[in-house]
Amino acid sequence: MKLYSVQDVKGYIDMMNAFKQGKDYVFTLENKICDEDFLSAYKWLRGKMIKKLSLLKLPDEGWLPIWFWKDFGGNKYDASELCKGNILLEVDIPDKYVLLSDFDAWHYVLNHFYLPSSLDEKTFLKEDDKIDKMNEACKENAIINSWDRIFDISKRSGEMGTFGVFIQATVPFLKETWIKNVTFPKVTNNEDYLEED
Repeated sequence: MKLYSVQDVKGYIDMMNAFKQGKDYVFTLENKICDEDFLSAYKWLRGKMIKKLSLLKLPDEGWLPIWFWKDFGGNKYDASELCKGNILLEVDIPDKYVLLSDFDAWHYVLNHFYLPSSLDEKTFLKEDDKIDKMNEACKENAIINSWDRIFDISKRSGEMGTFGVFIQATVPFLKETWIKNVTFPKVTNNEDYLEED
């Protein structure tokens, strides 16, 4: 599956260091890229990846998903828009290692919100009212169970928004052989590419 990702220089250097040591790149908390506020969402997604991908070989327990784009609203990311300190990574990863999900729906998981079964406002309000009447344990289960809807990547819309336009892909690790192209932004006026803003 052809995917792409915008990575910061630190992430790219971490990848290259892993490859130089003959290892696959694994994203962990030690990479200091994951916001601690979203750690529970990342761990939830990791659990779903383990179940849905049924892989024989997974990294050790501390790994977190690595993000890519499958569909960026029908467009490919324009490499000319890269800002200093970022690179565009284009990869081709076997499907069995990839879990696709809806980017906009993913924000319900990140914010620990209930993800409605429909984007119709009437349906949403009805479901929201039902959840509000639940005790805390049932409410929490309903919220978490609703998140499985992020894996519906079909295009759909309603008063509550549009889903299925921006499709993200997550993988448990990255092999060097999967990288097909790396694009660095154009540096002008003798800028130091690695210099921080």
